[in-house]
Amino acid sequence: MATLERIGTSWCARVRRKAHKPLTKTFRTQAQADVWATQREAEMARAEIVSEAGSLTVCELINSYRHLRDKARPMTW
Repeated sequence: MATLERIGTSWCARVRRKAHKPLTKTFRTQAQADVWATQREAEMARAEIVSEAGSLTVCELINSYRHLRDKARPMTW
């Protein structure tokens, strides 16, 4: 469910659904906030936004980090 809240001169859109992390973003207009919230809700309904706890193990995370780190390091001889 999306909630739009006015904060000063900005609008804050919050989208919360069961089994998903809450999404929050701030916009200049209420219309922009509403469009964004509607799009996020649709993506959640189509399962394009997946929020599953435990889908990545610590070992996989460390190995991915090491791989990216090694690619970023310059080769020194």
